[in-house]
Amino acid sequence: MRSPHGFLASAYPQAIAGSAAGPWLAGSDRSGHAGFSALVEAPAAGGRWSELATPDPTRQDNYLEGVAPVDGGANAWAVGYSIQLSTGNAQSLIEFGSAHGGWQIVPSPDPGAVNSGNTFIDAALAFASSNVWAVGTYDGTTGQRTLILHYTGGAL
Repeated sequence: MRSPHGFLASAYPQAIAGSAAGPWLAGSDRSGHAGFSALVEAPAAGGRWSELATPDPTRQDNYLEGVAPVDGGANAWAVGYSIQLSTGNAQSLIEFGSAHGGWQIVPSPDPGAVNSGNTFIDAALAFASSNVWAVGTYDGTTGQRTLILHYTGGAL
């Protein structure tokens, strides 16, 4: 398998979700000795899958753990975390994009950083482009805490 960047890669799918257009996958891939890159695969014409390049917020490791298609499968939300080079901690990662590309990072809360800790987002469920729920955990003052996010902004 080749990564979206054209190199031989090892892909690690972490999530699958169905849509009217077909299944979506999210995960990460690794090329050589570089860090992990976020990876989304979407249904494409002719029953084939389309591997999409998504933005990586860091040069270290970027993981997508959940995917939630919307708009009949034309678009999707993907959630996970990235490892920050400066601290080595996990920071929340939320992305939105199309089955044809054009992915963007959506700003997301990072409550673990307040305690010099980690924030992980593990799964997402979308009822529409502007009605998305995500769940995960973060490091609080007394240990790991539950994180529940609800996006109600306008369609991206």
